[in-house]
Amino acid sequence: GPHGALQWSVSTASNQLQDFRDVDNLTTTSVVKGTPVYVQIRPVGFNNITYDRWEIEYTATPAGYHYPLEEAVPRTERYTFNRGEAHTLVGTYVYTVTKLTLYNGESVALTAYYTEPPYVHTIIIRDGGMIELGDIASHCGSESEFRIPFRLLDPDNILEYSVRFSDEALKAGFTDSDYKDVTPDYLTVPVYRIIGKGVYTGNVYVRKKSDPGLVELHPFEIEMLETTMITKQPQSVYVCDGDAFTLSVEARGLNLTYQWFFNKEAIEGATSATYQAALTPDKEGSYYVDVYGDCGMESSVTVTVRKNGLRVLVKWNEFLYITNPDNEFVRFQWYHDGQKIEKNGTSIYYSVPEGLLGSYFIQAYRADDSYVVSCPITFDTLTQFPVTTVYPTMVQKNSPITVKLGMPGEASEAAVIEIYNLNGQLVEKQSTTTVETTIPANMASGSYIVKVTTDSGRTTTHKIIVK
Repeated sequence: GPHGALQWSVSTASNQLQDFRDVDNLTTTSVVKGTPVYVQIRPVGFNNITYDRWEIEYTATPAGYHYPLEEAVPRTERYTFNRGEAHTLVGTYVYTVTKLTLYNGESVALTAYYTEPPYVHTIIIRDGGMIELGDIASHCGSESEFRIPFRLLDPDNILEYSVRFSDEALKAGFTDSDYKDVTPDYLTVPVYRIIGKGVYTGNVYVRKKSDPGLVELHPFEIEMLETTMITKQPQSVYVCDGDAFTLSVEARGLNLTYQWFFNKEAIEGATSATYQAALTPDKEGSYYVDVYGDCGMESSVTVTVRKNGLRVLVKWNEFLYITNPDNEFVRFQWYHDGQKIEKNGTSIYYSVPEGLLGSYFIQAYRADDSYVVSCPITFDTLTQFPVTTVYPTMVQKNSPITVKLGMPGEASEAAVIEIYNLNGQLVEKQSTTTVETTIPANMASGSYIVKVTTDSGRTTTHKIIVK
């Protein structure tokens, strides 16, 4: 028609908009009894005309299915024949539209007459059709095709079929197919994408090669099962000597089973979603897991289990530190009994005067914010004992420092006094059996550690500065 046209739409499922599919003019919808048929029409393409309502004039066969429009239809809506009800009875129904009127307010914006050819759509509902569909078995969403069993009712003609899916099925990844010859026993439907779990609907269109205008519709539904898929991969781990490590995987699918592999060899008995073992030298290496389900198998990424190379060292029973020779790490966080230590945000933790007791570890960060957690180091008894006093803590070069042993009310005991620079080099050592010992500070300017060890094994360290 001038400036635009009319568009037929057909549904064999419901009168919901998402179930309708557009069809060409002068075509036939043919179904077997039991399949409902809804038919709609709407104007399209009148973009150069301003209108807000429209109406059609049409005839129907049988005449009892002619229900003239009682009022114009809003522009954005469609008109459903048979008062919106489905055609279900065996018979032939023909709708012929000969006139379209577009309205803008109270004015007529356009009148179009359709006679050569008119707009015609035919519905045929038969007791028996060209084929009869069977039940479709559930399919895995990863399979490249599914098959629709059928029984041939018209062996005297060469038949063709195509498959068209609902909008929901198309969004899920199904694809409509072009017409091709009907094959014996089943119709093959290709699937080009992995389809999610669900029940999807569509129509099989069947026609005779000798009469392609007569199309028979057969609605169907298919259940797609969940494809075996890993949703969370295992992760590589660094483990301390003797500690247990756990590798885990998360997956979805039906009737899942698992098999873990170590250095490409299956691990006997490792058939669950997690694998746990204690770290020993023969457990270091590469691991992966195969996940099996009713709908396929997927292998995980390969991960490694390694001995943790970040180790906390201790010096003078008060310094905790790690080595960072290549400046791999740029910032640090120490922990004591699982709690953050707010101070000492360097590679060294200095515990004077309180000493070390409990469990300590460090989290060392790289420049990209990735990090490594050290193995913990644990002190079951306090490393510092308040048995000595060193003064002054800031002393002039060659001036004396005094080391006082013992606690009030306690008998003094013999001890060894050692002075180290911060590189760990011993610069002074002497033994004492007296309560007070004076040592000249005749070393170079800088910071030093005074370590006092009593005969009973108790140790105390103090930091002094020589100016």
